[in-house]
Amino acid sequence: MERETCEDNECLLLIKTRQSCYGRIEALIHTHHPYELPEIIAMEISHGLPAYLEWIHKSTQE
Repeated sequence: MERETCEDNECLLLIKTRQSCYGRIEALIHTHHPYELPEIIAMEISHGLPAYLEWIHKSTQE
C-alpha cells in the first residue's frame, strides 16, 4: 500500500557487470521484483585491482 511502512527481511544483492549491460539488468530486476519501487542503483568503479576488473570484463557479455 502506498505510503505504508513495511518491515521485511531483505538481502543486499550486488551485481558486478559492464556499464553497457546495466539497462537490461535493471529491466529484469524491476520486472521480477515484488516491490513497486525497488532500490536499484549503479555505482561507478573508480579504482580496483586490475586483474579483478579484467575478470569482470571477461566474465560478462554485452
